[in-house]
Amino acid sequence: METINDICSLYSCKTSFPAQDFYLKDVISFTINCLDINDVKVKNNISIIVEEAFVNISHYSGSSFADVTIYKNDDFGYLLLEDNGKPFNPLEKEENPYSQEDSATRIGGLGILLIKEMSQGVYYEYKDNKNRLLIKLARCWLWKLSNQKTEKNLL
Repeated sequence: METINDICSLYSCKTSFPAQDFYLKDVISFTINCLDINDVKVKNNISIIVEEAFVNISHYSGSSFADVTIYKNDDFGYLLLEDNGKPFNPLEKEENPYSQEDSATRIGGLGILLIKEMSQGVYYEYKDNKNRLLIKLARCWLWKLSNQKTEKNLL
């Protein structure tokens, strides 16, 4: 199993953004440009993943910044988001946010569920006073899609 430190040894591009909604479009553009994505459907899916993760930081973490790093190799692209907010592991959130509460009383949980569904893996650690969320994205936009590929494999 890969660790965040293993991934951090790959080629990367990195920048930092204030943890404010105003910068969401910039975070999405940076991510898409670093991953060299041209396919519209993949761009839209990556945009959703980035939006869900970044909005969680800007709305709930109390962080002043979000470091965004893109790592890539021949098989995968990885999105690492780091913030200096309060420690919070979104992977410990209930798997099905609808199971115990109705939509009128539910708070959160759908974003990370969506990220899990649209990615190849999500990892979390709290290290050096930072939340570190790593999202693994298959780089199949570089491969010829075969008939065996499922909708989930489009990321």
